[in-house]
Order: sequence, then C-alpha cells, then structure tokens
Amino acid sequence: MNNALIISGLTKAYKDFVLDNVSFSVPSGSIVGLIGENGVK
Repeated sequence: MNNALIISGLTKAYKDFVLDNVSFSVPSGSIVGLIGENGVK
C-alpha cells in the first residue's frame, strides 16, 4: 500500500520539552487525528 505521508527523524523543541527523532507514516486512505492542547503554538 502507498503512503500518503511519511515523516522521518522530525525534531521539535518546545519551551518545556523536546520531541526528538519522531518517525511515522500514514497509509493512503487512512484518517488520522493528532490531538494536543488547544491554543498553544
């Protein structure tokens, strides 16, 4: 199956913590939701 999205080695630093070396893929035809705190950038 083909992937609609591939993320590999992503790092994001926030004030209080770091997401480091995040990798994932989303297969075509999938529905994905990323849930987080509202209003925070």
